[in-house]
Amino acid sequence: MNNWLKRVAFASGLLCSATVLASPINITNGGFETGQGNDISGWFHEIGHQVAYTTNQLTHNGTRYTAAEGNRFAVLPANASIRAETNWKAGDTISFKWLALEAINPTFQLFENGLIVTKSIDLVGSTGTWHEFSYTFVSAVGQNNLPSFISFQGFADDADLDQSLLVDDVKITRIPVPATFGLAMLGLGYLVARQRLSSSK
Repeated sequence: MNNWLKRVAFASGLLCSATVLASPINITNGGFETGQGNDISGWFHEIGHQVAYTTNQLTHNGTRYTAAEGNRFAVLPANASIRAETNWKAGDTISFKWLALEAINPTFQLFENGLIVTKSIDLVGSTGTWHEFSYTFVSAVGQNNLPSFISFQGFADDADLDQSLLVDDVKITRIPVPATFGLAMLGLGYLVARQRLSSSK
């Protein structure tokens, strides 16, 4: 490989590596490490429901549950709900860990235009085990200047305190648009370099 080809490959590699890394979108206290008890920093409680809280461990029917990530996690008793204000663009991905105890219907909700639920997703998985869920947003929010929220709720017909939804490690990531450009430039640089190298022989 001649020096010109090396320079093209090096420059294209730098461009690609600088653009393909996913960047986190801030969700305040997405790991629930801040706050004590039902004072969950960065999250709102829904009025009229049981109150969610954070803890570093929970014992249920003799089984001890700890955080999926970090030291603490959120516990949502039956029908309790929490929501956090954030924003996203089309292509961003939200991910989180969740665990259901007993016969509770764990649900993830989006509020894209103020305090109106625009999408509700049932979380499906075995009880008593941490699961990871991810969802890629198909449209952006914020064009109408209304706040947007993500929300979690565990629905139950019988408000039994033993029925709970556990949530942890909530985060949104964004793949920068220039990542596609960087990959394209890497491929183009390689093709041009190959052509020039062939022509010089």
